[in-house]
Amino acid sequence: AGVREGAFRRAFAFEVFLHVVGLMWLMLGSTWCWCSEDCAQEVPGLFWPIFVVTILYWSCLVTAIACMIGLTLLTVLAPKPPK
Repeated sequence: AGVREGAFRRAFAFEVFLHVVGLMWLMLGSTWCWCSEDCAQEVPGLFWPIFVVTILYWSCLVTAIACMIGLTLLTVLAPKPPK
């Protein structure tokens, strides 16, 4: 049972779309977190864990996207073994 030719492209496009939506939500939340002027002083127990998690998530997201792009390029550009 083979996979239809366009299935991979649609799945990849959908994955990219979901990444874009998630990145937009993360950017909005990061802006709210980083632009708060008095949260760190008034509610440090709420601000600092969220701030640290946001920084860690950005680091993981950039690493995961770079790895996904690299592995996709490796898969597409790697020579196919002869049959």
